[in-house]
Amino acid sequence: MIATLAAQGLGHAAAPNRRAFVEIAFRLLRIRTLDVEARGPVLETFVAREKNLTTVFFDTRKEMG
Repeated sequence: MIATLAAQGLGHAAAPNRRAFVEIAFRLLRIRTLDVEARGPVLETFVAREKNLTTVFFDTRKEMG
């Protein structure tokens, strides 16, 4: 998707996807540095945070109409 948008001259529209891709890559690199036992709680925290951000986004979107 990022490459398709960039090829069509819509690089600005791909920016959120680029940021998400880089963030995921860094998270995965960080997780690899942790002990196997510590990875579960970290992943659960990541997922909980993303759920919270999504909920807040949709609540804000409803408020704004």
